[in-house]
Amino acid sequence: MDEDVLVTRGRYQPFGNHHAAVVDHFAGKHDADTVYIFADDTHGERLPTSPAMGGEVADLIEASYESDYDASFGVEAFAHDGLNPFEYGNIFSVLGDDPVFFTREEDFARNAERGKRVLESFGYSMDVDYEPRNDEAPFEKFGYPVEASSTSIRQGILNGDEWRRYVSDSVEEFVDENDEFREALVPEDDQDASKHVGLLKSRLSV
Repeated sequence: MDEDVLVTRGRYQPFGNHHAAVVDHFAGKHDADTVYIFADDTHGERLPTSPAMGGEVADLIEASYESDYDASFGVEAFAHDGLNPFEYGNIFSVLGDDPVFFTREEDFARNAERGKRVLESFGYSMDVDYEPRNDEAPFEKFGYPVEASSTSIRQGILNGDEWRRYVSDSVEEFVDENDEFREALVPEDDQDASKHVGLLKSRLSV
């Protein structure tokens, strides 16, 4: 079986073992050689739900796979603003490999299918593989402790609860050393929903 090139995107705030478990699951499913991960940017603002900049997230993902996770596939990560696969920075560098876009988010899959049709009109090929979030199979076989929610991890960081075991050493070090990341965190009940409008528009743009 030929090895596939995989593409995905998300917020990864922060990138946790649960994200790595999903990447590992799809990489194994497709016998992936390379996985490209696009991290949503934050419009230059640290929000309570997105306290890390897109470039920081991309760097942390690459550092996690270089230093912390034992993976049989390569990972390259990029900051990205938007949902449509056709808008991805660096997308043309991977389209020649007929990539598979994978996701556990229904809206991402729906918009990826739209992007796929646009790409096909330009002579490019991209498959879309969607599996629902309620399937916990990727977590059950992963070799690291998993907390299946970045929200819970963020609140754990804020409250001093146990969270370190659910992220890579690289992410843990970043959180410990980045005051701006920690200062952006607030309890869920105190979050101002109006501050998330720009980010939501970015996620839903097509």
